[in-house]
Amino acid sequence: MLSPSDEQVAARDPELVGLPILLDPPALLQLLRQRLPDVELKQIRGTYLRYKPQTNCLASYQLETPVGEIDIHAKAYTTRDAAKLGKIDQRRSTSLLGPGDIHLNDLAIGISIFPNDASLPYLSILANDSERMRLFQRLSLPIENASSYSIHRLAYKPERRYVGQLRLDDRPHAVLRFYTEHDFRSANRNAKVLRPGKTLRLAGRLGRSKHRAITALRWLEGTILSQALANDPFNPLSLKRVGQALAEFHQNDPRDLAIRTREMEVDAIDQSVEFAAAICPRLAQELADLADGIGQYLLQRPMQEHCVHGDLYPQQILLQEDGVALLDLDEAYRGDSAADIGNFLAHVWRQAPQRLHECREALLSGYSPAGGDTDSDHIQCYTAASLLRLIPEPFRRREADWPERTQQILQEAQRAFARRAARPPPLSPTLLRNIPVHDPFRVAADPAMPFLAAALDPASISSLFATYLPWPARLLAVRVVRYKPQRRCLIEYDIETGGPESEPITLIGKARARRLDEQTFLLQRQLWSSDFGNESKDGISVPQPVAMIPPLQMWLQRRVRGVACIDMLLADSQSQLVSRLAQAIFKLHECPVHPARSHRISEELRILREKLPLVGQSHPHLERRLQRLLEVCSRIGESLQAVPMCPVHRDFYHDQVIIDGSRIYLLDLDLFAMGDPALDVGNFIGHLIEYALRKLGSAEALAEHQKEMIDRYVDLAGEELRSRIYVYSSLTLARHICISTLFDDRTPFIESILTVCERRMAEIA
Repeated sequence: MLSPSDEQVAARDPELVGLPILLDPPALLQLLRQRLPDVELKQIRGTYLRYKPQTNCLASYQLETPVGEIDIHAKAYTTRDAAKLGKIDQRRSTSLLGPGDIHLNDLAIGISIFPNDASLPYLSILANDSERMRLFQRLSLPIENASSYSIHRLAYKPERRYVGQLRLDDRPHAVLRFYTEHDFRSANRNAKVLRPGKTLRLAGRLGRSKHRAITALRWLEGTILSQALANDPFNPLSLKRVGQALAEFHQNDPRDLAIRTREMEVDAIDQSVEFAAAICPRLAQELADLADGIGQYLLQRPMQEHCVHGDLYPQQILLQEDGVALLDLDEAYRGDSAADIGNFLAHVWRQAPQRLHECREALLSGYSPAGGDTDSDHIQCYTAASLLRLIPEPFRRREADWPERTQQILQEAQRAFARRAARPPPLSPTLLRNIPVHDPFRVAADPAMPFLAAALDPASISSLFATYLPWPARLLAVRVVRYKPQRRCLIEYDIETGGPESEPITLIGKARARRLDEQTFLLQRQLWSSDFGNESKDGISVPQPVAMIPPLQMWLQRRVRGVACIDMLLADSQSQLVSRLAQAIFKLHECPVHPARSHRISEELRILREKLPLVGQSHPHLERRLQRLLEVCSRIGESLQAVPMCPVHRDFYHDQVIIDGSRIYLLDLDLFAMGDPALDVGNFIGHLIEYALRKLGSAEALAEHQKEMIDRYVDLAGEELRSRIYVYSSLTLARHICISTLFDDRTPFIESILTVCERRMAEIA
C-alpha cells in the first residue's frame, strides 16, 4: 500500500502509469507471482529508485526465493515510449526463475531478472560457466576450474554498473567491475593516470576486457570507514591518515582527467534541486534560493584543476594498517579539491551527524600539513552543495520518512551555507591595533615556539579564526595565562560570535612546542559527543572543544564559568559535592571513549625512581629516608595485581574540577589514557592530603571529604578497589615530595609530606 507521500508523487505524474506499482513492492510481488506461478516468491525488498519525472522510473529490488536472493529491476515508461518496452519483448533470455525478462504492457513496465540487463549485456557471462572461464583467462586471473572460485555481489546499479568479489579457495582475490561502454572508457583512463603515495593506496588493475567493458582489480584488505563510524567507540584519529591520503590523491597529475567546470558543477546542483522540487513541491522556493546562492558563489570563484575523486564518502575509504585506500576511482575528474571534502562531510552528516565536527577536525588535521587547502568558507560552500546533491537520496533509498529526511537535508545545507555567509568583514587596522594583548611572560620570543608571535597578533589570529572556527568570531582581547618555556603555552581569547543576543565568550588555546596535540582534542570531542556535553542530564560535562589551528600548533576549547572545586569543599564540609565528584570520575571511567595510550603502575614507579633521588641530592639530610621510601613504594607498587583497564583522567584532583551551579566540569584531559580506575581516586585523595597539610596545618583536616570520596566510589565501582585507592593516594603523596621542590612556597613542607608517606606506606606494608 502506498504511503500518502508516494501517492502524491504518483498522482503528479499520470504519464507513468506503472509508477504506483514501482513505489509499492508488495503490489509488484503480487504481479510477479501471477507471471511466475511455478516459482515460490517469498518476499521482496525495494533497494533503489531512479526516477525522472514525466520520463521514466527504474527501481531495483531483491527477491527472496528458494534459490536465495535474486536481484531484479523494473522500469516504467510513459505510454508514448511503448516502443522501448517492445525491445524487452524481443530479447530471449533466461534466469534462475525461468524467463530473464517480463513485460507488463498494460502498465508500460519492463522487468529484468539478474543477470539480464539491457545496458550491461555481458553481465550474462555470470550465468554461463564456459563464458566465465574465457573471461577469467582474458583478465589474466589464475582460475583453473569452476570449483575453485565464487563470485559475491558487492554492489549493483541496474543499467549502470555491477561490482562483485571474486573469491579463490574461499579467500578474496579480486574485484570484478562490469560497466556500460561509456563508463568503461572513463574508468579505464582513470586507472592509467592515478598513482598511490606515501599514505595513499589504490587498487592495482589485474586485467581488463575492452570489448566486454569489464575490469578486474586487486582485492584490498582493511576496514571500510563507514563501518568504523558505526562502531562505538569510534577513534577519530584514523581520519587524520585519511586527510593525509586525500591530500596525496589531490596532488596527482590531473591533466589526463576529464574536466568539470564551474558551470557543470552548478548544473549538477540544479538537477538535484529540480528533482527534489518535483517530489516535494512545498520546498521548491527554499531549494531554488539556496541553489541560486551556491551557484553564484561557485561561478565567481576561479577555476581550479586538482585531481578530484568525484564520489568520496566513508564507503569509498578503506583503513589499512600502513595506509588508507581510496576505492572506486571511476568518477575522478579535474576540478576543485574542496568538492571531495564537502561530499565526504555531507555523507558523514547523513550517516553519523553526532560525529560531524570531530570527523571534520580530524580529517583537516591530516589534510592541511600534507599540503591540502583548508579554506573554511570554501569547504562550507561545497558541503552545502553536496548536501543539495544528496537531497534525492531519502526518496531513492525508499526511506519510510523520506519527506521529513529531505527537509532535514535542506535545513542542514542552509545552515552550512549560512555559516560561510555569516563571516564578519575583516577588522580595520585601527580596530586591530586597539585589541588589548597581555603577555607578561614575553612568549613571542620563545625560539622553540616561533608561532606564538602569530598567536598574539590580532590580525593573524583574526584571520585564522575566520578559517578554522565553526562560527563567525570577532576578537576582543588576548591574554597569556600560563607558560612553560619551550614546552607549552595557554592563551585566552575573548571573542564575540555575532547576533543581537550573543554574549562574549572566552576560548582557551593550548599550544605545544613539539606538535599539535590533535589526539587530546579529538578525544575530548568524542567525550563531548558521548553525554559529556552541556546538555548531559546528570550534570557532568567537559569543556566544549571548538577547533584545531594547525599553523599555531594549538587547539581551542570554550572556557567554562563556575567556582573552583576546592573553594566549595572548604566552604561546606557537609555538602554532597564529594559524592557527586565520585559519580563524575566514575562516569569518565565507564565512558565509551577509549584512548589508544595507556598508563600502568610501572609508569607511576618510573616517575618516582627518576625524581625522588634528585630530592635527596638537594636535601642530603633526607637522602636515606627517601631511598627507603622509594624501595617500599617500588615493592608495594609492583605487588599490585593487574586489573582491567578503563579510561582514566590521570591527573584528577580538585584544581581540575569547576562547579557551575548543579553542573560539574572535568578539566584538563591532556593525559587521558587507559589505566587503573583507582589511580584517579587515589590521586584526588593524595592531593587533598597535601593541600590540607600545606594550607590547613594538618594532613587530617579534610579527612571527612577523603572518606566520603572513597566510600561513594567503591559503592559505585566495587569494594575491591578500596585498598588500591589507598596505595595510589600514597604514591601520589610521594610524587608531591618531588613537586614541592619546584615551588618556593612548598619547599618547607617536603619533610612533613615525607613523614606522612612513611606512615602510610608502613600501614600498607
